[in-house]
Amino acid sequence: MDAKGRSRAPGQAPGAGKRGVWELTVDKLTDIDYNEYMKAKSGGKNYGTFVTLSAQSDEQLLRSINSYSKNVAEHKEKIANPYEYVDDWERRNHAYKAGIIKKWQKDIARNGEQLDIAKGIAVERGLLL
Repeated sequence: MDAKGRSRAPGQAPGAGKRGVWELTVDKLTDIDYNEYMKAKSGGKNYGTFVTLSAQSDEQLLRSINSYSKNVAEHKEKIANPYEYVDDWERRNHAYKAGIIKKWQKDIARNGEQLDIAKGIAVERGLLL
C-alpha cells in the first residue's frame, strides 16, 4: 500500500500505474557501470549531470532512469535498422550513413553514462538494489 492506500505490485515504485513509467527490471539494473557514477560523484566527467540528478526527487530520478533506458534502446534499434528511421537510407552515400551511425553511437554512450549515474544515485538512496 502506498501513502494514499492504493496497492502496488511488488517492486513497483510510487506512481507506476498512472503512465507505466516504472518499467525497471532486474536485467536493467545489473549493468550499472559504477566507474561512471564514481567519476561523476567525485567531480569528474558528468559532474553536472550528477548534481542535477541528485537534486531530483525519488520519483523524478526513477523517471530519468526509465527515460535514459528507453533512449539507449531506441538508438540501438536505430543502428540495427537505420532504413526505418532515415528516409532513402539505401540511396544515402557512405559518408552520410557512417556519420549518422557515429552520432547514434555517441547518443548511446552519453545516455548510458547518464543512466549509470542515475542508477548509482538510486542505489545509494536505497531505491534500487
